[in-house]
Amino acid sequence: VDSMPVNSSWFVGSVKYKMPQVAKRKNFQLQVILLNPEGKQIHENEFDFTVFPQLKPITPSAYNLGKIKKTDTLLSEAKARITPNPAEAGVIIITDFLEYQAQKERINRLVFQGATALFLNLPGGEYTIAHSTVNIKPTNMGQYYFVSPMTDHRLVKSFYPKDFWLWFDDKTEMIEPILKNTVRAPGWSAILSSVETNWEKTGGTVMAAAEMKYGKGHFRICE
Repeated sequence: VDSMPVNSSWFVGSVKYKMPQVAKRKNFQLQVILLNPEGKQIHENEFDFTVFPQLKPITPSAYNLGKIKKTDTLLSEAKARITPNPAEAGVIIITDFLEYQAQKERINRLVFQGATALFLNLPGGEYTIAHSTVNIKPTNMGQYYFVSPMTDHRLVKSFYPKDFWLWFDDKTEMIEPILKNTVRAPGWSAILSSVETNWEKTGGTVMAAAEMKYGKGHFRICE
């Protein structure tokens, strides 16, 4: 491009390409070169990316215990079948802890019988869930842009170390934090983990997402 300033960059076009079909997660590398009108190479670059297989659709039944409308949007995007009756739900999404407290005996019974209760983004504080005490604490030194799936939990065994790392938010068109609180709860196991740190030292491992088995079901927390 003749009008390109010296020692600068200039958008000259984009390339569309069809993703390969894969049976399991696989890494690829795209290599490109830029030629001048005489066919001489003047620049080269490469881009590493991952291709995932097409997932088989599932339609879990879910009950939204709370008044946050975006939870219904989340469930709709997950192709979940939203039911007004928690007894018919395999998953109970809880966004309002006061609602859980008001229906605690019923929710605990359903979980004990095999349902999964998922608490989303609990604010900082101390909570009693079933027979356990849970402490939610804000992250030190600002919100975090990454968490670790290297917990050996069955839900994240197929994930790589940096899969939860620097996520791009298409609404803000920026890389945004994904963790503002961490979980401390005896008797719970980590699904996703983080580290307690400050300017003076790095502390122990804390949980970003946690699980507690209860009867035939599970309680889970996702921050």
